[in-house]
Amino acid sequence: MGSMFDKLEEVEQRYRALDITLSDPHVFDDRIRYQNLTAERAKISLVVESYQRYKYVLQQLEDNKKLLTDQDEDIKELAHNEIATLMEEKTLLEQRLQLMLLPKDHRFKILKGMRDSAVANGMKFGACREGLTELNTASCDGSWLMPQAKEGKQCKLE
Repeated sequence: MGSMFDKLEEVEQRYRALDITLSDPHVFDDRIRYQNLTAERAKISLVVESYQRYKYVLQQLEDNKKLLTDQDEDIKELAHNEIATLMEEKTLLEQRLQLMLLPKDHRFKILKGMRDSAVANGMKFGACREGLTELNTASCDGSWLMPQAKEGKQCKLE
């Protein structure tokens, strides 16, 4: 898995470099360059956000493991429960990051199979955050999840 994390570090470094470049007021002088830079940044932002969340989860795991040696049994129990939750999230993030690093055509093929399976089982499917909206069987705003929206009524959240 080392190469995956090397690639993620490269993507994160590129993201930071894009932020620095985009903060230069002269970048607006060349509108096409500006558009290309913002498009590139948008394309990798979800990968970077997921990777940063992954690193945060790793840090939280380390912090909670230290609490397992605490004298207070309640603290130990809380830490143990938190570690279980964090381990699940860590695994999910690793899977997500692996998928995100695949070339777009590979991701499309995988997600198309998932969409076909969902449809065959009477479920809706959305690949909104993947940028593969052509696979969606529902809107990306989630309105299809609310019964009132399905009936054309206005939703009121309390």
